[in-house]
Amino acid sequence: MRSQIVRERIRKLREMMGDLDAVVATSLENTYYFSGSYIMTIRAIPDRLALALIPRDSEPTFLVCVIEESLVRKESPIEDIRSYVEFAENPADLLGKVLKEKDLDRATIGIEARHLTAAYRHRLDRIAPGVTWRPVDDLLGRIRA
Repeated sequence: MRSQIVRERIRKLREMMGDLDAVVATSLENTYYFSGSYIMTIRAIPDRLALALIPRDSEPTFLVCVIEESLVRKESPIEDIRSYVEFAENPADLLGKVLKEKDLDRATIGIEARHLTAAYRHRLDRIAPGVTWRPVDDLLGRIRA
């Protein structure tokens, strides 16, 4: 049941993406909504990012701290789950790697501008300089409403 609900939510997001090639959800509310996995530490430990990458034309990828990986594998229907080691690896670096793998390193990507810190945004700009980042906070709020 949860898998079907999450897939429907992703389908709806793709319909509403407009000219975006992908969306990256990072807040607790949106990662839960689009992954089906409730990672409460996103709020408690802001540097422990979870990033749900939802491309328009390929399968989503969920990037999480290795501490959260077993929970996510149990709860989320997203099959492509990648993990990073907290304090040893930067989750923005992992996102940059996945963007290259999915040929999204020159794409227009929606991001939660109100949630992602400036430090992570600067790092993403260095790691994926060809990406055009656009805020999608309002769009994601409308979809969840």
